[in-house]
Amino acid sequence: MGFSMKTERSTLEQVKSIFKNAKRKKEEEEQYNFDERMQKLKEDEERRKQEKKDRKKQKKQKTEEVEPSTDFGGDDVDVLAAMGLPTGFGGKSK
Repeated sequence: MGFSMKTERSTLEQVKSIFKNAKRKKEEEEQYNFDERMQKLKEDEERRKQEKKDRKKQKKQKTEEVEPSTDFGGDDVDVLAAMGLPTGFGGKSK
């Protein structure tokens, strides 16, 4: 197999250096992750704001497209009134 089943015994200095390196590496990762997370949060916030603006714009465009024009020209109102059709919302003029 080529493997030795005997393990080498570590000294106190080796163990201390391993822990020291692991601690230093973890601190570096935490600092990097913090900066990275802050950048990612800013990007997410900007993306959400942009999506909200886009949705609002799309909604506004849909309502403009769907809304039928209720503005009749002067001639059309006269024609509708002559045929006995309503030309307004039922309000009485005073």
